[in-house]
Amino acid sequence: EYVRRRRNAELPYALFGYSMGAAFAYEMVSREILDRPPAHLFFGARACIADEPIRELTDEEVLIHVKQLGGFDPKLMSNPRLFRVFTHPLLDDFHIAAQYRFAEGKHPDCGSTVLYSEEDTPFPAVKGWSQLTAGKTDFFAFSGSHFFMREHSQQIARIISEKLKECIE
Repeated sequence: EYVRRRRNAELPYALFGYSMGAAFAYEMVSREILDRPPAHLFFGARACIADEPIRELTDEEVLIHVKQLGGFDPKLMSNPRLFRVFTHPLLDDFHIAAQYRFAEGKHPDCGSTVLYSEEDTPFPAVKGWSQLTAGKTDFFAFSGSHFFMREHSQQIARIISEKLKECIE
């Protein structure tokens, strides 16, 4: 309800879910939490939610995993107190995401774009996204880690801009 009150229902919109956020974006639309489908959905750095659930990890495993992905700034890691403050919400996010289970529902009536890195989520892991929306799905591969957006932000911004222009023209 909060989102409905904040969004201008007259204007088209799109959603972008990155990593764990891809499941949240998809669920908001497929469960019709919003008053109408978006013009487009963007998913990044996440295997298809219908194929690969996030498994439950211990706090230590989460931190090791995120460190391996390159998700922590070395300055943050060098300050144990600040590191604990930062990681608490991250650990909560991982534990919530591990409880998520995909349930077949209404496929959003829009197209989608999947942004991924072969090193992080190779094409076989992301190709299933094309089965979860009623419209066309485009895939864009990038080099790099789970955080490939850092290195490719300008190219990704162009892709998003072009897709949005296609949707509203």
